[in-house]
Amino acid sequence: MVGSPERDPLHARMLSALAGALGVASRVTLAGEVKDAALETLWQGSDLFALATYWEGYGMAVAEALSCGPPVTVSAFTVD
Repeated sequence: MVGSPERDPLHARMLSALAGALGVASRVTLAGEVKDAALETLWQGSDLFALATYWEGYGMAVAEALSCGPPVTVSAFTVD
């Protein structure tokens, strides 16, 4: 997962907890905020792009993912 945990700490903690609850935490990298060459390296090694968001249904991150090639999914992230 790429993104600054400081922008929405609660959301970041919930995503991390969800990975743990689903038993996939050992297969998920929490990379934090990543830029430029490091981000390109992550794109090349990615299996998919999933945008789990409260607000953004489509944005630049989705367009970038589509141009980089992994399968893309966008969903509202909610916790009941």
